[in-house]
Amino acid sequence: MDIKIVIPTLERVNNQITYNNLPLKYKKNVYFIVREHERKEITEKYKEAIVLTLPKDVKQGLGPTRSWFMNFFKNDRIIVFDDDLNFLKVNFENEKFKKTKLENFDDLFNLILKKMNEGFVHGGLGNTISAPSIKYYPFNINGRIMTNVFYDCSKLPMNIDYGRCLASEDFDANLQLLKLGYKNVIFNNYIVFEKPYADGGCSLYRTLEFHNNSQKMLEKLHPKFVKLKERIVKKGKWKGLTKINVMIYWKKAYKSSLCKECGEVENGNYCDCNE
Repeated sequence: MDIKIVIPTLERVNNQITYNNLPLKYKKNVYFIVREHERKEITEKYKEAIVLTLPKDVKQGLGPTRSWFMNFFKNDRIIVFDDDLNFLKVNFENEKFKKTKLENFDDLFNLILKKMNEGFVHGGLGNTISAPSIKYYPFNINGRIMTNVFYDCSKLPMNIDYGRCLASEDFDANLQLLKLGYKNVIFNNYIVFEKPYADGGCSLYRTLEFHNNSQKMLEKLHPKFVKLKERIVKKGKWKGLTKINVMIYWKKAYKSSLCKECGEVENGNYCDCNE
């Protein structure tokens, strides 16, 4: 297969949901990204996969981790999966959506490669967080990427900073690329779901303050395309506290790259000329 499967993971040695959902032939294409203290155990337990160990100077967090492996795979085609994903295939029949567990991954990975060959340098699978919409079936162009993302790394611009937004690094990278004119494709015929804030992973360091500060940073980096929304959490460990969510204008971010009337487009900044 011409695409490598990258799974960053932390403190989930015995709970590799994404990996366990993959057929054997795709497990052999998996690259686990781990910290030194888990390298031996991960290597022994998941013998089909390749294990890459982060250098000690890579700071904790998905942002610094992503910066490191994006450089490591700079000449490859990759798909990056959270380590706790379940996969569904979605069909639209008789004006209704039908979701079934994905067991044959061949069509999915062939479709990802097909979209890369068509010129999409980034994209991803949809997520059950959003309800299906016939308007965006089977594909949505220039939408939200989260929990998974594929990259045609050799065709990406060199000036993307993947590590500057510690808890919203996927949103930030997506917006940087869209503002530079790199459209994405979101699959809605193949989607994923995961348990929110499961033990391990980023839950080890993601406090409410950490989360909220990262959302504020995202707005500061992309003020024309990110709006903050406060809400009181109704359940879970943050129940009763104020959490900051974001509303992001993905299509508007890409549209901003199309303007030819002013110099701001040269560095991906937003302008109002094309509204």
